[in-house]
Amino acid sequence: MAARLIAGWLALHGGAWGRVLSPGLRGFRAPLGIVLPGAVCFNSAVREPRRKLAGEESLYEAAVRALARRMRSVAELKRLLRARAAPGCEPLLEAVIARLKRQGYVNDTAYAAAYAVLRRENQKFGPRRVRADLAARGVHPEVIAEAVKQCYAAGDDAQLARDFLRRRRIGRPRDSREAARAFRALLRAGFSPEVSLRILKTWKVDDDTLSALESEAEAELNG
Repeated sequence: MAARLIAGWLALHGGAWGRVLSPGLRGFRAPLGIVLPGAVCFNSAVREPRRKLAGEESLYEAAVRALARRMRSVAELKRLLRARAAPGCEPLLEAVIARLKRQGYVNDTAYAAAYAVLRRENQKFGPRRVRADLAARGVHPEVIAEAVKQCYAAGDDAQLARDFLRRRRIGRPRDSREAARAFRALLRAGFSPEVSLRILKTWKVDDDTLSALESEAEAELNG
């Protein structure tokens, strides 16, 4: 009888299900919010909210765990800790950040330099994209400028742009639509309109298409 009742509920209610643990009913699943007699229903999709951290040591440990997963800027780490901290813990949060700085665990200069090199070598991104990404991560403009300068000073942006296109499997365009797609991909990857147009010229893209794309880039820059 119980099995038939559960089968009926399964037929009528879609969506998420909780695991039913009850003698004789092991293995069945019931809709969330439905409590069967003598059964306990657990929703594995719903997690208890994280406990807010109220002590300096607990905030410090959370910060170290976050940094062990990946490098972060000071601003990124502050955002993460604020989300985990209990109300009124801003002084403790600042103390944790100062402690991590003294220990060398957070350093925006080192972070920006490493970030720029990784994005250039792995994603083949141009300097403009790296500059924008670091700004979004809260790094100071002067730190960004120095990191980007050091990373791209001796490089060839046109060659890097060709490497990016190769990595993305974007080849010589067959028409103006494909030329526009390649041009916009290069702009999004952080290459200047001048470098992007130079690449298209080597592919013998017609002058009308080049002029239209150049005007589009200027309008976007000024708009």
